[in-house]
Amino acid sequence: MKRKIFLLGIAALFLFLWPQSVFSAEGTFTVKTIIPANQLDKEKTYFDLRIAPGEEQDLELVIKNNSPEKKTVAASAHSATTNDNGVVEYGEAEKQADRSLRYKMSELLQLEEKVVIEAHAEKTVKAHLKVPAEAFDGILLGGLTFSEEVAGSEESAMIDNQYAYCIGVVLSENDKVIEPDLKLANVHAGQENYRNVIQANLQNDQPAMIKKLAVKGAVYQKGHDEALYSADNQELKMAPNSNFNFNIPLNGEQLAAGSYIFKGKAEAAGRTWNFEKAFEITSQEAKKWNAQAVEIKNSDKSFLEHLLIIGAAVLVTILLFFLLLKKLLSRNVPKDS
Repeated sequence: MKRKIFLLGIAALFLFLWPQSVFSAEGTFTVKTIIPANQLDKEKTYFDLRIAPGEEQDLELVIKNNSPEKKTVAASAHSATTNDNGVVEYGEAEKQADRSLRYKMSELLQLEEKVVIEAHAEKTVKAHLKVPAEAFDGILLGGLTFSEEVAGSEESAMIDNQYAYCIGVVLSENDKVIEPDLKLANVHAGQENYRNVIQANLQNDQPAMIKKLAVKGAVYQKGHDEALYSADNQELKMAPNSNFNFNIPLNGEQLAAGSYIFKGKAEAAGRTWNFEKAFEITSQEAKKWNAQAVEIKNSDKSFLEHLLIIGAAVLVTILLFFLLLKKLLSRNVPKDS
């Protein structure tokens, strides 16, 4: 069964710029943290822990079943990622971890994969944290996700979405301030929601959060000064050691094979990064993405090609008609004896 998790209350995560424990009246269960002694800010309801190399501890959470039926809740740990909208996600992500990420939350935090809770009951679960032996600066950011398992019936198999709760986890060993850094990893053609875009992949390779990030960029045909396509996005965020695709839409136009240049600029926390990178779009790439795109406009070249094909078909039809007519007329003409 295809599963897609809704992280309820995700707006609260970004309102405070850090993950919170999440509650909702719509859900049939709730999750609450038991704040440990090494919590940096006791007012926060997510885990914000000061840890030391090589130490181990159990993080405790209480899952309460508010329904009259027994519930099975799936639990997992994930590192924070940045989606292509410039939003930090604390749950399971489709994209792979950035290559700059040294430690994954799924490797540091171990917990029961499935928790069974009786009707109108609650259960305390533990996530065992094992801190890496090697010291690190900056922060490790992630979350613990709890989602209700749906019975594998034919009817439930059609359900795409299910409710989930995400508890944020922030780990640090010292107060050293790490400056984020942005790099342009690559530029390529792609799609967003089946619409053609140029994707400039931006990477934050430092263990530091980026907030209030502004990114703008444009695509030029090589050797030309006029921008073909552009985009300007504000108020983005990036998780530590993560990357995302800054998408420049083609506004319904077809991708055309050729040589191009991307020029971009990013600003955050008083810093500015300028990017420029040449890239190619092959005819195979253009053909593939254009075939999959929706709401695509026909280019003048495509219109001319269609016109030529139609014209050729008409000429062939006329020629065949006259050949057939000539054959019929020749049958009605007496042959010389």
